[in-house]
Amino acid sequence: MPHAERDDTSLTPTLDGKGASHNEKAPQTDPDAVIVDWDGPNDPANPKNWAYRRKWAATIVVSSFTFISPVSSSMVAPATPQVAATFGVSEPLVIAMMTSIFVLGYAVGPLFLGPLSEIYGRSRVLQFSNLFYLAWNLGCGFAQTEAQFIAFRLLAGLGGSAPLSVGGGVLGDVWHAEERGRAIAIYSLAPLLGPVIGPICGAWIAEKSTWRWVFWSTSIVDAAVQISGLFFLQETYAPVLLERKAQAMRKNADAEKGLQKDIRTIYEAKGDRSWGEIFSKALTRPFILFAREKIVQLLGVYMAFVYGLFYRA
Repeated sequence: MPHAERDDTSLTPTLDGKGASHNEKAPQTDPDAVIVDWDGPNDPANPKNWAYRRKWAATIVVSSFTFISPVSSSMVAPATPQVAATFGVSEPLVIAMMTSIFVLGYAVGPLFLGPLSEIYGRSRVLQFSNLFYLAWNLGCGFAQTEAQFIAFRLLAGLGGSAPLSVGGGVLGDVWHAEERGRAIAIYSLAPLLGPVIGPICGAWIAEKSTWRWVFWSTSIVDAAVQISGLFFLQETYAPVLLERKAQAMRKNADAEKGLQKDIRTIYEAKGDRSWGEIFSKALTRPFILFAREKIVQLLGVYMAFVYGLFYRA
């Protein structure tokens, strides 16, 4: 879910602590403190001022992450009888878990991956989560028992949930509200198409080869997306970028040994960057949106119905 927008206004940090802010929402701070913000509304370091090519590169990478994970969630469904036969499983509940346990990771992962992205940054959480998903999805193809298979599927689902919970925030970071319609449409289409395309591809692969290649093939594709992400998906979250800028200023100040003032970002000055505050907002925001927004209610019911059909026992 993209984060609430705030106006990008100028507040040029200086080592003497002076500088004028044109942001009416800027907090009143200690005059001895240096408040770090963007260097004007056209600061090229602000992701919203990136070139369109750079914005679209990030959008495509995030959308690709968001597509491959739902594909993996349902791709094994047509091959489940083969998997059960390989492991000698006949219990219906266990057979159902082989497919549906992946979605449990979708339920648990966003509870901590979303807040972590607001602490360590979008790109870092997306990249590490995708590598985590890639490792365990690849492991599913090498599983030797049903217990290993189910455990690996759950762990892959945890990693694969990151693009669904963090990806929208990336788009909100790089696109202005009036520009992001097309990007949001592409990003939103990925999790809708993934569960539909997955079983079709999975059935064909299982018929032509073995069920293990269902996982190896998605891992190969995801590895290619991951490589592109290393080059084209850079950090977009403003508080993290400004914190890096503040750290550089602190380092320079320490080297000069002439600045005895507190250097903090505009977000730290507002007092909303503590771990407790971030996790509290992240855990309550979905329930507030579901209770108040009709479109969220409709999409939630629709996705519950669709996933119920795909993963029912």
